[in-house]
Parts: sequence; structure tokens; C-alpha cells
Amino acid sequence: YRRSFEFYVGWLHEWACTRTRGLGTRLPYDERWIIESLSDSTIYMAFYTIIHLIRQNRIKPEQLTVDLFDYVYLGQGNPEYISKKIGVNVNLLKKMREEFLYWYPIDERRTAPMHISNHLTFFIFHHAAIFPENLWPKRITLNEALIAEGRKMSKSLGNVIPLVWAIREYGADTVRLYLSHAADASTTLDWRAENVRDLKSKLEALYDFCQQIISMPSGEEELNHMDRWLISNLQQRIRGATENLENWRTRAAAENAFFETWNDLRWYFRRSEKPNARVLKEVLQTWVLLMTPFTPHLCQEIWSSLGWNDFILNQAWPVPDEAKIDAGVEEAETLIKALIEDTQSVIRATKITPKKICYYTAAPWKWKAYLKTLEKSFSEKVAPGEVLRELMVDPDLRRKGVAVAKFVQGILEEINRMPEDVKRKRLRAGIIGEQEALDGARGFFQREFNAEMEVYREEDSNRYDPRNRGPLAKPHRPAIFIE
Repeated sequence: YRRSFEFYVGWLHEWACTRTRGLGTRLPYDERWIIESLSDSTIYMAFYTIIHLIRQNRIKPEQLTVDLFDYVYLGQGNPEYISKKIGVNVNLLKKMREEFLYWYPIDERRTAPMHISNHLTFFIFHHAAIFPENLWPKRITLNEALIAEGRKMSKSLGNVIPLVWAIREYGADTVRLYLSHAADASTTLDWRAENVRDLKSKLEALYDFCQQIISMPSGEEELNHMDRWLISNLQQRIRGATENLENWRTRAAAENAFFETWNDLRWYFRRSEKPNARVLKEVLQTWVLLMTPFTPHLCQEIWSSLGWNDFILNQAWPVPDEAKIDAGVEEAETLIKALIEDTQSVIRATKITPKKICYYTAAPWKWKAYLKTLEKSFSEKVAPGEVLRELMVDPDLRRKGVAVAKFVQGILEEINRMPEDVKRKRLRAGIIGEQEALDGARGFFQREFNAEMEVYREEDSNRYDPRNRGPLAKPHRPAIFIE
């Protein structure tokens, strides 16, 4: 946007300030010419500061002289003399001057990028030409177009949606969250009534969900795996929402604060045999603070239900607690989620009604090779030969030379495509105790698939493995056999 401004400032250097036809103001000293409309239409916001006083006091058009405007806008001239000359009360003139100085300089003008080549550039030109520097605009902000149901929003089409009407129809929080989440400032926002209604229903469901948590009797249960996972994940949501808001990425911030945190809580309830009410209420207290920029009224209501009597907008913004982040717990749960999805995919593909599901976890040497390959991939895209030379330095891996070479060949493409943040997180987590994680989730898997579940290590010689699936196991990707 700034580069566009700089381009048009140079381009408009040659722009004519008058023309001979069309609507506009006649040039005072040669009425054959009309002032270019952009030349006298870009400081109207200065007129907005005093129009209410002009109307309230019924100042006539002929009283709005150059002397009046020079005094009100530039502080030039004697107000007593001007008052007598044009017949406007001197106190009213001073009031107009005070009103203008109260509102100026303009803190922010927000409009669409299409105006950079005309209105906005002239807006800068004329404020710089007419007003002293201390009254120049402070900021211009831009957002892309707003359309409705896939069509340009315009008065001629009759599809303009007044903000007052939208709030009355859907509620302020629904409108606020929709506008924040449907698009970022730099992309086109499409207002779709069906989606707005759906979002309103989600907010109503969210309120009921929060009330369900608030009504749970709290105990003093010790933290289990799922409690630690929820608390750790919340720190990531805080970080994501904060970083995105600081960079004006409202869509991503709303996704972090609203939808992803809600999904975390849903997963927690789905996974937990006995949800921890104390942990849930602590998480909820932070969650409503994250949602407050998007749904302040709803959050105030939930805040009050949590027993707080103060105003939520006065609370400090949450800060992620590094001590509560547990990469190992997060990765273990990511493993469970992925394995549930993989198992469902196998069931859909084979059309089997499972009676027994067997999982096989990767051997320790595979973890060693995987993590070293992952670490090597940070600096550049790695080739098999380069990785193998480093891995063969390890005596344990050298003894399995052929198997290691085949394994590395199989994981390299996936690792080279892996996002940096995922690599970093997996390295920080290190070796995941997959056997223990799956044993701990045994009841969950059996409920999900209504089938018996067995977990084996790939290197177990007595494992039940009719199809020899065990050797296919990879770190973060146990092998599966279903019968």
C-alpha cells in the first residue's frame, strides 16, 4: 500500500487541477474552467467537525465566507471583526474553532485501496497544502472490499446492510466476530447471511457449553495426561492469538482464540473418562479473556457467571506460561489423534467391522535415525547419502546399515516437506513413549471402535501380527492391523 502511495504521488505530479466539463466548482477567476473534483473534495472531514453547529444555529450559506473558514480552520483573523462583518455571534465562531481543534488532526482515515490513486493521495496533498503540520492526518488504514452474497455491495443494487440493522438482527458479538473472522483487512469480506446465522448459533452453543463447565463441582484431583495436554495447548493458543492480533491478522487471531481453543476443549471431553472441573474452570477463565476482543458482551456474561464482579475489559491480557508447555504431552496426543484418523481411514477403505485392532510402535533405532534426520533437515533440504554418512557413525545404526538406508529413504520426503514449527516441536519433544501413550488411551480406542485393542513393540518377537505389519511402523506413525 505504501509503495502504491509513493507511485501515485509521482504520477499525480502531472495531473491537471481543472477541466472544462462535468460537475464541480467553477474556477473563481475564470469560470470556463471547473476545478478537478478531487481537488476540493478531500478535506470534507474538516467540515464534518462544524456542520452540526452550522445547522443548529441556522447559519446562512452567504455567511460562510472565506474569512469564517480562515479563522475556524487556520486561526487567522480577528473573531470580533469577522463576527460583525458576517453577522455570526463571536462566541459561536470561537466554539466552531474549538470544535475543529478538538477533532483535528484526524487520528485515522479508513477506506479501500482503490482510493489510493485518487481520494487518498489528494487527501494528503490538500492537508499538507492547507493546514499546519500539527494538523496533518496521523494515519491512513486500508481494508479490502466488502461484498454481500458474492455480489458487490452498493445502494443501486439494494443490498447494502446497515450496521445498525445487522446488530439488531444478529447481535453485536455475532457481527463483531463474523467481521473479524470471515476475512483479514487485506482480503475481500463476503457477508453471507446463512454463515452469520450459523455463527450466532455457535455463540449460543458456546454459552451453554461454558455454563456446563461452570456448573461442574470442583475437586482436588491430581493432573493427568489430558489435563497437562489441555493446559499446555492453551499456552500455544495464547501465543497464537497474541502474535496474530499484534500483526493485525484478526482472522487467524479469532481462529486461535475462539475455534481452536473450543476444539481443544471438545477433544478433552471426548478423551477424558473423568474431566477435571478445577482445570476446566481455570482454562475457561483464560479462554474468555482471549475471546473478549471478538465477543465482549458474551464474555462479560460468562466472566460474571465464573463469580467475578468486575469488568472483563479491565483485565490483563493473558501471557503464555512457558513452564506449563509440555511438548512431549502435546506430541503424544497428536499421535493419538492421527492414529484415530488413520484407523478410521483403514476401516472405510476395507469396510471391515473391527473386532480387534493391533498397533505396532517403532523400534528405538528408528527413533534415533528419525530424530537425527529431523535435526539435519533444519539447515537445508537433505539428500539420503548425506544423512546416511552421518548416521553410519553411530555403531548401533551401522550394524543395521541396509534397514537404516531403506528407512531413511522412506521418511526423507515427508521430513523435507514438514513445516519448520512441526520439526522444532518434534525435536523438542524427543522420543515419544508411544507404547505408554497408547496403553493409556486403551479405553478411549475401545470406546471409539467398539473393538479389542492390542499394542506391540515392533521388535517384540511374540507379537500378534498375522500380516507382518510391525516393520512398517515409523516414529509418530505406528503400524496398524485390523481384523
